[in-house]
Amino acid sequence: ARAQEPAAAPPAVAPPAAVAPAAAPPPAAAAEKTPLQEGEEILASKHDAKSFERAVTIFEAELANKPGDLDLQLKLATALNAVMRAKTQANLALVVGMSDTPANKKIWAQLGKRAHELMTEVQKARPKDLETRLQAAEAYMYFSSSMGIIQAIMSGAANEYKKNADAILALDKKADDGVGDIYHGAFYIVAPWPMSDLKKAREHFAKAAAIAPRSVRNRYYVGLAALKDGDLNLAEKEFTFARDNPCTTKSEIDYCSAIKAQAKLGLEQIAKKR
Repeated sequence: ARAQEPAAAPPAVAPPAAVAPAAAPPPAAAAEKTPLQEGEEILASKHDAKSFERAVTIFEAELANKPGDLDLQLKLATALNAVMRAKTQANLALVVGMSDTPANKKIWAQLGKRAHELMTEVQKARPKDLETRLQAAEAYMYFSSSMGIIQAIMSGAANEYKKNADAILALDKKADDGVGDIYHGAFYIVAPWPMSDLKKAREHFAKAAAIAPRSVRNRYYVGLAALKDGDLNLAEKEFTFARDNPCTTKSEIDYCSAIKAQAKLGLEQIAKKR
């Protein structure tokens, strides 16, 4: 019998051509920031007067389009306060002299008046809102200081100033690292006799420092009151902390360099007294 021939091999089949992957869709264009978003970002992340002035311009324009909008009034007042904080070192109580220079009073008279007017309306509508109370108290502090400390006290500003501090404390004693007590203490340390009271100033500053012991502002004020009361050892300790440690809260960072400069000056004053 004839041997069976092997079956013919099947014809070679070419592999399928590689299919190119579909092109990825182009990345979506980032949404352009609105002016309102830009202003809010400035308040959240910047610390210089020029940026804050840009925020003021933005919020003024927004408010012109929506007059009476309380949220915009609060944002605008917050920006105005930030400008004053950065330009006038937050009206810091000083080791030597006062912050109410003619140049600073001019700024407070203009921007402080505007911020105070805005916050008066917002505060009437939102008396229990903490952020409203914080911005209202800061705005009034600048506005009343534009008169000079003596004139401010004679006009009754001292009572309003202390009421604002009490309102913050009633809502949250820890707000802005104890700023309600800082306001009280600063008043008692800069007010002229017979309203000045170093004992009360030290009590309020100690409360703020207990709430936020890492606050450079709080520790500076503890040192300042101690220096004025002749407690040089404590003053040296607190000024050294303020000089050597970083500022923490947003508002504190805005005028951190001024705090540190005053702490350094305080240490120099202590060295001269010894």
